[in-house]
Amino acid sequence: MLSKFKENLGAAEGSNKILAAVSGGIDSMVMASLLYECFNTDFAIATVNFKLRGEESDEDQRLVYEWASRKGVKVFGTSFDTSEYAVSKGISIEMAARELRYGWFYRVMDEEGYDRLAIAHNLNDSVETLFLNILRGTGIDGLGGIKMKTGRIVRPMLSFTRGEIMNYAQREGVPFREDRTNREDVYARNRIRNRVFPEFQMINPSFLRTIERDMAYFTEASDIIRKQLQQVRREILETDNQMVALKIRIDRLLSLEHSNYWLYMILSEYDFNASQVRQVYDSLTGQSGKEFHSRNYMIVKDRDFLLIYSKVERNIDEFGERLIEKPEEAPHIINILSQRISFRLFRKDKGFIPEPSKMKLYVEADKIKFPLTCRPWRDGDRFIPLGMRGFKKLSDFFIDEKLDKKSKEHRLVLSDNDNIVAVVGHRIDDRYKITPSTKEILEIILS
Repeated sequence: MLSKFKENLGAAEGSNKILAAVSGGIDSMVMASLLYECFNTDFAIATVNFKLRGEESDEDQRLVYEWASRKGVKVFGTSFDTSEYAVSKGISIEMAARELRYGWFYRVMDEEGYDRLAIAHNLNDSVETLFLNILRGTGIDGLGGIKMKTGRIVRPMLSFTRGEIMNYAQREGVPFREDRTNREDVYARNRIRNRVFPEFQMINPSFLRTIERDMAYFTEASDIIRKQLQQVRREILETDNQMVALKIRIDRLLSLEHSNYWLYMILSEYDFNASQVRQVYDSLTGQSGKEFHSRNYMIVKDRDFLLIYSKVERNIDEFGERLIEKPEEAPHIINILSQRISFRLFRKDKGFIPEPSKMKLYVEADKIKFPLTCRPWRDGDRFIPLGMRGFKKLSDFFIDEKLDKKSKEHRLVLSDNDNIVAVVGHRIDDRYKITPSTKEILEIILS
């Protein structure tokens, strides 16, 4: 068991300092014992009392302190009023405990200089997670169970079954305390553990190892699909630097084989579940304007695109207005509402040839009374779009540009006193266009 533990831990990386999360339960106490065999006292323990089981919680933490004291292992401890935290945040006890412990673990690591956090998840935990993912709905990533390493976390017990851990604890005399709630079928994980797995054990005594092998295959399949997904993203996504988190070209998506699956893979990254993705997919050939919402994102079905926006509001009042002085030799760059705009001055007699596009606008600098003002557009704003003779309200101009209501919210304009010089990322005002007599040209690039 020790050699496999070292392999899982990556013992060759011995220079890395390890902090072990130890609760007093059998899994974490066996992990602490194995770490002691590997490194003697060259690791530390972090233990948390969640104050959820009264004296039992105190006894769990006391056991950890006593074991660490006997072995000469450094220990960090803390306690939380988990119930109060859960109520204040409006979350479950399980989520509260997770937020509290991992937040504290990472603080200890950063303050004390520990590189890796060892967590005592075992193979049973990983298989339980697989079935919970299936019951709740998951993509192929959820079929891989718990990963051995994620970021700064390592799980060196993950290849051991709960039975193997119990045998080791009995053989080596490792002290531990049992959480009585593990025997209660209150939580879904406990019901799987206490009711479902015994039935599987009767059908296939080696079912944990069988599923462990299958989870490894699922993980490899996931890697293959992820690589293909990158190609799909290159084919169907377009860049948009005007507040859109993601822009999916509908016709290109529908031309792909398994288009519904690729849409699910992309949208699941934005908190949309399988049922919502099915609704989005069914809307692709319908009328534009339909909206779909996840917790943090909104999808707008536009004419040719699916537009995904973050629902995190940006405070325009805090932004106010930004003044742009006349650039000298170097370009002037500003970042506004997640948009980057650069301004550069050119002399026409130097042979400069403009290459206008929506993202690159050019105006006659001689006609501008600097400083320019960069600000979000407002109701009532109007300008003379390049090529037209009369004024047009920006609200009407955006309709002509086929912008959905969300993408219009934070469009920026450049104004010279009361005159709009340009609508950034769209069009300049005809009064500021370049003419044969122009001497200086102001380049405006949205990137």
